[in-house]
Amino acid sequence: MTSNTADSGRTVFITGAGHGLGQALAVLSLHPGWVRTDMGGERAMVAARHSANGLKRIIDGASMADSGSFYAYDGKQVAW
Repeated sequence: MTSNTADSGRTVFITGAGHGLGQALAVLSLHPGWVRTDMGGERAMVAARHSANGLKRIIDGASMADSGSFYAYDGKQVAW
């Protein structure tokens, strides 16, 4: 299991746990896309600024109804 896979599993667990707290705290999982970085490489499809702006839009617009959801940087909901 790679570090990235372990982190993904931990994120799913934390999101599920946070969703059951019953407090006014929206917990989301976010997918930044395949981002052009040192790790993503030059062939990656999304510029870092575009990904970051998309994630910020999702966070700024999040409500309790979104808690427990998984969203991609483009605002599309991702199926678990």
